[in-house]
Amino acid sequence: MKSVIRKHKKHILVLVLLLVLSYPIFRITFSTSIYGDEWKIFWLGESALKTKTNIFVQTSGDLSYIFEVVTFNYLSKFFGYNGSYYYIFSYLTRIFASFSFFLFLRKVNLKSMSAFIGSLLFMVTPIGIETTDWVRNFDSYLVIPLFLMLINFCLELKNKKGSVKILLLLTVIILVNTTRSHGVFFVLLGLLSYRYIYNHSYRKLLFHTFLSVIFIYFILSQTPIFGNQTANLFQNFRFKDFIYSFFGNIGNTLIPNVNSWLIKFNSAFYLGIISFLSLLTLSLTHIFRFNRNNRSLICLSLLLSYSFMLAPLIRIPQIRADSEHRYFIFSALVTPILISIIADKLFNRKLKIIFGSAVAFLLLIFAAQSYKYLNLQNWAHSQKYTESLWSKITSQINPSEVQGNSFIVLTNPESYPKVNSTVYFGSNYHLGLLYQIWYIDRLPEVWISPSLEFNKSNIPESLFLKGRTPIIFRIHDSSVERTIPTARP
Repeated sequence: MKSVIRKHKKHILVLVLLLVLSYPIFRITFSTSIYGDEWKIFWLGESALKTKTNIFVQTSGDLSYIFEVVTFNYLSKFFGYNGSYYYIFSYLTRIFASFSFFLFLRKVNLKSMSAFIGSLLFMVTPIGIETTDWVRNFDSYLVIPLFLMLINFCLELKNKKGSVKILLLLTVIILVNTTRSHGVFFVLLGLLSYRYIYNHSYRKLLFHTFLSVIFIYFILSQTPIFGNQTANLFQNFRFKDFIYSFFGNIGNTLIPNVNSWLIKFNSAFYLGIISFLSLLTLSLTHIFRFNRNNRSLICLSLLLSYSFMLAPLIRIPQIRADSEHRYFIFSALVTPILISIIADKLFNRKLKIIFGSAVAFLLLIFAAQSYKYLNLQNWAHSQKYTESLWSKITSQINPSEVQGNSFIVLTNPESYPKVNSTVYFGSNYHLGLLYQIWYIDRLPEVWISPSLEFNKSNIPESLFLKGRTPIIFRIHDSSVERTIPTARP
């Protein structure tokens, strides 16, 4: 045992440091409740078991989340729906992803300190931090180690056995993290193309692997696992919107911009153009004396900066996301990779001191924005507040009146952000779980109004159809009062 610890002492130290340095930022999530789409994930698993006795039987649009559904259903048997356990689980998967990033950087021959700087930057980055808040996205954290292993296989591809490894691992990644797998395809194809251009020894193997990856993508895109999203891929495509969003989103993956705090999207657009052209130039030329591994990492950074937003932007070119957006979690690797490369190239003591100070400042900025975002989300849907409201709601509901009925929430503007998160968002699935309603057409239809006054003319007519008598609650602060609807406003 002692010999094993001695052999892996450096790795154990990295894990401990990642845990100790990130815990003050993420511990706030341990008192945060699950909300929104998480309730849907829980409901999908239970409804499939209750109605079909097979959790893998899902509708086309929900098959993309099957790994989340199965995992959450299993965890719920032990932890119920207490958010603390799921956020702790998410935190551990993030540490796992960060540690695997350290190992990856070491694998491509970066020094231990440079690799640690990169892994710590990724651990505390606010870029893609919504992946933690929307805790169902834990599968992205779990896939990052597999994704980095896939990249390593690609960079070291020399024979058919390596090609088979790539295709098998790619398949596993698709099954575990289907919603982000489009980006994995684009990065992999980009790296294979890059190696084809600069490595003349294995061109035939690289070309055949490239075609095999495209074949897998084409076959899978025709199946329900991608939710049939490819059917209308270019239906809303607008080139001008696409270009603006494309480069603006790249800019927001480089400079943390949580809730538009630091720079506006227009500035991010110009930053995105500059960084894209710079990384492209560094990847394809020999301006600086980078070795092959460093140039491959720069090319990887270029691909990561846009690949995971490419498919969403083709479908909806108006997406202009702030840095915290969950789609950016793989792109969050870009800045840590570039910083690690620079750190690895510094030999001058004076430069190291200056650069170390800059990195320390960047870490503080990253940590502050991550904490700010997670603290805000905890305020919006803390476990204590959520449990208090729902306890008061369910005590005023007769279970027999929920199925097929309507659920209306009236609140004031001051309470709206918290009530929207804790009560409204995902409440149809939450009510389905509470009152064991397992057919989607029987779930209650839900509406929220940012006013405590009941005004029927501002509420969709569907909530009053088919003889429905809506269940109406006035909620502000911690006060929950059921009210009776009036016939007219």
